[in-house]
Amino acid sequence: MIVVAIIGILAAVAIPQFLEYMNRSKGNEAVINLNALEKSAIRHFIEDSGYPTGTEGATPGANCCTQNVGGGRRCAALDADWTGAGHPVWTSLDFRMTKPFFFQYAYTGEATGQTFTLTATGNTDCDAISAVYTLRDVSLDVVANPELIKPPVRD
Repeated sequence: MIVVAIIGILAAVAIPQFLEYMNRSKGNEAVINLNALEKSAIRHFIEDSGYPTGTEGATPGANCCTQNVGGGRRCAALDADWTGAGHPVWTSLDFRMTKPFFFQYAYTGEATGQTFTLTATGNTDCDAISAVYTLRDVSLDVVANPELIKPPVRD
């Protein structure tokens, strides 16, 4: 009986910690992709004297929990969501997803090409709380200096 009680206590502590670890590791997708987008945006800034202008709404349009590709609560990586005439910003940033993923990505570039905001929004455990990662450059100068803002850690 004591062994069963000890196993129960250990499970009560370990399982929530494991689930939180899984959610944090899924959040790394957003950080990695925003980092890649940051590099592409800076390259664009240097080569074209400004960031891409225009807007790309949440891509893909439906959140990943509702798509549930392969039962993994992920979005499908469809070229039509990222490339072609309907997606000039993703094309200019040379960004598209090639494997199923957890976050929706959006971009807003100010008309002068001097500022931008990128967001990655995802609900990695498909509960009522979404995590939003934001990458922005609002320096309004000739130096590209984006800043990444991570969501607060959940209790």
